[in-house]
Amino acid sequence: MSGLANVDQKDLDLLYRYAMQLMTYGDYHGAKRIFFLLMRLNQSNFEYVYALATCCQQLNEHEEAIFCFGRAGMNRLQDPRSPYFAGISYLALGNRQYAEKSFRAALRICRCLPAEQWSEVRENAQQKLAYLMGAMCHE
Repeated sequence: MSGLANVDQKDLDLLYRYAMQLMTYGDYHGAKRIFFLLMRLNQSNFEYVYALATCCQQLNEHEEAIFCFGRAGMNRLQDPRSPYFAGISYLALGNRQYAEKSFRAALRICRCLPAEQWSEVRENAQQKLAYLMGAMCHE
């Protein structure tokens, strides 16, 4: 769609780098506005949608974060971060059932990849899942 809007890829790259800087310095509102624009111009770009989801999550806009993580996950199926972080947002909303499903999805993706790839996501998803299973057993 960026071709339809007659926007040069160099300009999009510049906006992306600027928005990433805003995120680095904690300006999630400013970064979110730029990532939203970038996502509207190219909804199939994983980096744009994933970064928008991350901003939403940092702003406690968990419903929006879940939607964006879902879209990012569809854009890059082999990346376990999208379902993992969607699980974090589901937990924040108190939806343990969908959090469990998200963490399990992240682990399924990790099992298809070399053990050293995404090891931190793998470990964190296992910990969150163990926490959830323990919490559900005590209810």
